[in-house]
Order: sequence, then structure tokens, then C-alpha cells
Amino acid sequence: MKKIFFIALLFYAVAVNAQQPICLGNMAGGDLDFEETSQYNYIVIDTNHVWFIAKAEKQILFANTPNNKHSLITDTSGYYKNNIRSSVKFKLCFSWAEDYTIMFWHKYDFEKNKDGGIIETSHDNGVTWQNILYDTLIMNNVKLTGGLYSNSDIIGSYGNQPGYTGRQPEDKSVRIEFYAREYMLEDTMLLRFTISTDSNDAQNEGWMLDDFSFFGGETAIEYHINEIKTLIYPNPANKYIKIENEPNRVNEVKVISLTGETMLEQKGDNISVLNIESLSAGLYIVVSMNERNDYNVSKLVKL
Repeated sequence: MKKIFFIALLFYAVAVNAQQPICLGNMAGGDLDFEETSQYNYIVIDTNHVWFIAKAEKQILFANTPNNKHSLITDTSGYYKNNIRSSVKFKLCFSWAEDYTIMFWHKYDFEKNKDGGIIETSHDNGVTWQNILYDTLIMNNVKLTGGLYSNSDIIGSYGNQPGYTGRQPEDKSVRIEFYAREYMLEDTMLLRFTISTDSNDAQNEGWMLDDFSFFGGETAIEYHINEIKTLIYPNPANKYIKIENEPNRVNEVKVISLTGETMLEQKGDNISVLNIESLSAGLYIVVSMNERNDYNVSKLVKL
């Protein structure tokens, strides 16, 4: 049976008390090194005694790590448990930037191709999650990646999804930089780190994360977001939506899925009605542009 020690219960209790994380990231950037208890409000940790914020104690993961340095880790000094799937979650805020960067440092020690950790994203406030490699909003607009796992890094305990597996005993940085589409501006995204293990006790130490950052690059000055509010109704809708942007006329409308695919597009001199009958039920992003080239982004629920 795999061991777990509860040395960092104080840090754990503080962290999980936050039901909804404070939004992290803006033009000034957002950084977490887990040294101040006020930073715990930016994360939500599962309450199943897997993730902790603690000082260095493990032989492999914390080798060459200062003893007084706090990190986000799976348990504190023992081996990770078997048959678990547990996550720590962040809420990321987009602003008016052309590109965004997710960055962190980590070490890990997993039973190769059986246990491991993955990065997941959600664009609908946690209703659905996906491996970041399958998130087309990010990966179809990626500018630079470094240290991210590939499709060949398989985790058997998580349905053979790609993720971090095997052993990386030294600190390495991960950087994911991507261009922001116009409908992502002034929106939010949930990001979570999930560990998954099988029933075998291989006595591995798990995952350590530290120095997490999320920040935007240059201001997207070519977009005029919400300078003139576009009204879209009814919402939710089944067959049609009406579009109003007084006193200006709307001349382009796009309906985009949460994976970034354009599902409907219409152009014209004065668009006031859009037929949405062909859409499947669910949540969509509606991007409209008026004659002044002002963009407006709205969320639409299709019945």
C-alpha cells in the first residue's frame, strides 16, 4: 500500500477552503511561487488528501531544492497513492493582449506509461475538460512551446492520454505561448493539473510544481472590444437570434464552438437575424463586428 504523510495539513487546509479561485493574469502578469498564504486564493485543490503546498522533504523530487522553499506537490514526504485521479485548478483571465504565456517549473517521478500527470483546460467554467494537446483554441494558435509532453507520452491509468510520465528528477521549465483570438479577449479559462495512478504500488514520488506564471504580451490595439455593446437575443435560443448594435450596423457575425471551430459565418451590410437551427445544443461564442470595425464577444446557449 502506498504511503502518504500529512505533514503539510495546515497549508492544505488553507488552500482547499477557496471554493472558486481568484482570477490570475492580466497585462501586468500573474505569478505564484506559493511562498505567501495569500496566493492560496488563486488555486483550488481537490479535498482527497493528494495535493499539498509544502517544503522540501522528498529524496528525488526535492533534491537540490532549498529546504525552506514551498512547492505544490502530490503528498509531502512519501510515495503517491494508488488508484487516484486528483487535480489542482487555476482560473486564468484574458485581457487585451495579442498573445499569452503559461509557464511553470516542475519535477516528476511516475511509473512510466502507467501513472502520470496531464494539463487540462476548460472554456465553459469546468463543465467539460480536455487535454491541453487537444485544445484547438490554444494549439491551433500556438506561438511557442517548450517542455510540453507529446502524443507518444502515454498514461495508461488515464485512458492512454498523453502526459508527463516516467522520471524527471531535475527542475525544468514548461512554456506554452499562444496567440489570442479576438473572441478570447476579456474572457476566462480554467487550467488544471491532474495526476492519475493505477492499482500497482511502484513506490514513486509523484509531481512537484512551482513558480507558475500567466501573462499577456503586446496590447491587441487592432481590436475595439465592446466600445459599442451588441445585443443578441433571445438567449438561450433555438432557431434564430436577433442582433442589434445601434446606431451602427453589424456587417459580420461568427458563431464559434468552444474548441475554436467556426460553425456559422454571415456577412452583409446590415445583419439583424441569424439562423442557428443547424447548430447542436450547447454553448457557443458569438463574435460580431460593426461597420466601425468594433468587435463584440458574447456567449450563446443553443437549445
